[in-house]
Amino acid sequence: MQRRVHERRPVESILFAKAGNKDGCYCPLMLRIKLIALLFVFTASACGLQPKNIPSHRIVGSDNSEIEAVSDVRFGVLGNTRTTIPILDSGKDATRQEKASGQIIGDLMWQSQQGALDFVVLLGDMVRFSRDSEWSAFDAQWRDLLDGESVPEMQGRRIPTMPVAGDREAVLDERLQGFGGAFPGVGASIGFNRVASWYHIDQKIGQAKWRFLVVDTNKDGLGSRWREQLFWLPQAASGDYDHLIVFMHDSRITLASDGEMNPDGVPQELIELIEQHAGLMKLRVVFSAGGHSSEIYLPEGRLGTAYVGAGGGGPKAATLRRWGDGTRAGMEAIQLEPRFDLALQGVLARREGLSQSVMDEARAEGDWDGFIGRYNSKHFPLSGYWLVDIQNDTLRLGFRLVGPTGALEEIYSLSYRSKEGWSASSQ
Repeated sequence: MQRRVHERRPVESILFAKAGNKDGCYCPLMLRIKLIALLFVFTASACGLQPKNIPSHRIVGSDNSEIEAVSDVRFGVLGNTRTTIPILDSGKDATRQEKASGQIIGDLMWQSQQGALDFVVLLGDMVRFSRDSEWSAFDAQWRDLLDGESVPEMQGRRIPTMPVAGDREAVLDERLQGFGGAFPGVGASIGFNRVASWYHIDQKIGQAKWRFLVVDTNKDGLGSRWREQLFWLPQAASGDYDHLIVFMHDSRITLASDGEMNPDGVPQELIELIEQHAGLMKLRVVFSAGGHSSEIYLPEGRLGTAYVGAGGGGPKAATLRRWGDGTRAGMEAIQLEPRFDLALQGVLARREGLSQSVMDEARAEGDWDGFIGRYNSKHFPLSGYWLVDIQNDTLRLGFRLVGPTGALEEIYSLSYRSKEGWSASSQ
């Protein structure tokens, strides 16, 4: 397979990477959007970046640390929680859900107060760009849940986070100083007072050792640090542990309308390198947030790796297709995990006030004139997060969906048991 040549891109090209068509061309409307957004960048640049002024937050652990748990660990996983970027967050196949992040954070806080949440994994795009004002907005958004130096507005239990760098964290800040300021001690040690956006943590849960591995998919933004990550990764993926979970921002597999599947082959390159050194059948789950939706796939069957899209945590919701071509991900045709798809069909059928055309579009039948079944975000946004529960060798993934009233409910779960593999259930 012929690979693209990677070139360093200017900041504005990173900011507008998803604004054009698939050929990179811009129509007159896109040019106007680009000019407006460029003004947005210059305005943002004037705000400045001083890492010492950024409120800090406690992380789960530093690179290569080992944490002893009792017998049960629970954490939430979500991405794209940044605030809205006007114009760019709406379009033909996307809609804005301004309250979604607050509703999700409220549910996470409820889980935490019940003692049912140990930490939260944030899969990148926590800010629109890296400036003091953006990181202060992030802190204000999360301070009642995430443990940090800011005083919370509400009293209660606060928890640490496991942060993952997305492309937005590098906008106007290629050295990720804002990311390092918000999460002191994050990343592997690479010297020269630089911030790395890759690391791993081991958790001893009961009799099993689980490795959590965080990698950075922003190859263009990392520059020479990309080679440093590749040098570090084989050792981080190898070692004495039983199960592996990988966290990254860009997705190897996504059917979200605004998501790019396996961009430039980078997620696949990282996953294949990890699998090469991890050992046979150790990689259980790959979490990512490349598209603004919630999705899950088992392309290798019940004994293979689960690919989970957790990008539905913010104010933008993208339309989700039910199946598609997996060639760009190095796979054949892919489809949503069948029980997850069935769960969404069930929820859709119970929703009131939806037209028959909306139902037909989701089912790819009746009067629907399109070519593929899809969940239209304008009528059925898949905002929510994944709640992960690990007990010894058993792993459970539960998807909690934001409902019409703003309350969240678990509509689906997928469990892994050694020697049995994956089994799914839906409400």
